[in-house]
Amino acid sequence: MIQVREQRQSNYDYRNHFFIEPQDILGIELECVKCGTKLSLKPGGFGRRIRECPSCQEVWLEPDTQEHRLVGKFLADVEALNGSLEGRNFTLRIQINRPE
Repeated sequence: MIQVREQRQSNYDYRNHFFIEPQDILGIELECVKCGTKLSLKPGGFGRRIRECPSCQEVWLEPDTQEHRLVGKFLADVEALNGSLEGRNFTLRIQINRPE
């Protein structure tokens, strides 16, 4: 993660900006609102595992819905970005909220 400190010219207000690169994304975490069980998925490791909570079977995502496809696509895209941007003449970074 890269932290950039920026100074405003007008009122000297300092702000921190945090950026990550695709290779910084190790996975996503899903947490069941019913029982609190957490499931971590690595990029490329999607499958049908996110249909329901592995502990209490609360339905998270119905198969073949837009949300189900988007989560899978997000993980696949992160994995694809990690390899495809190597050797390019730029660096892709995503700005995120300040970590707590």
